[in-house]
Amino acid sequence: SLIDPANFVPKLIRVVTPIEIREPISQEVQIAEETGTAFGSTLDMDVGTLIHQYLEAFASDGLEAWTAERISALQPRFARHLSSLGHEAETVATAAAIVHDTLQNALRDDLSRWILGPHGDAGCEVPLSGLANAEDTDEISATDFQRHVIDRTFIDDNTRWIIDYKTLRIDYPQDLDAVLKAKAESYRPQLQRYAALYAHEIAQGLQIRTAIFFPAHGKLIEL
Repeated sequence: SLIDPANFVPKLIRVVTPIEIREPISQEVQIAEETGTAFGSTLDMDVGTLIHQYLEAFASDGLEAWTAERISALQPRFARHLSSLGHEAETVATAAAIVHDTLQNALRDDLSRWILGPHGDAGCEVPLSGLANAEDTDEISATDFQRHVIDRTFIDDNTRWIIDYKTLRIDYPQDLDAVLKAKAESYRPQLQRYAALYAHEIAQGLQIRTAIFFPAHGKLIEL
């Protein structure tokens, strides 16, 4: 359903321990062929990369440019791409269906649409660099910097959101929220590093909030 981004309140699953902010030092999607090979990646990795690319297209093109029919028409293309990376034919059809179902869910889910919709200072797959060791800044070389790519970030209601996508799909769990919370918690250090890259915005009056988004399940877990 369509939502009003100005009034939408995301339903969050909150992990209790707060994140520590350290002061810093429209054409069809062009699938990146170099992102995986039969030798350099797994099928899960390549499925995740494909989903990331199309979520970026949703946000960049505008959600109104994408329909359920358009995504369904692309499912054979997903399969061809995965086959071109060397994956076995018997697994490709299932993997392409996962890509299709995840994107369809992202298109119709209100929380997904809020994340991917228009916002201030928004970006997808944002490349940033920061010092790997912020304590020793006397002698700095290029090798001291760590490169990061942030899946989705934007400002909403005086808050800088930093969101990382995890594209796994869990079938029939007894307690889905608990499983996803535990999975999200393992990425807390990563999100702390991302938050540090935006810590200068605290002085500008913004709050920093970080979360893991599971698009296959429409769940946003704040850390």
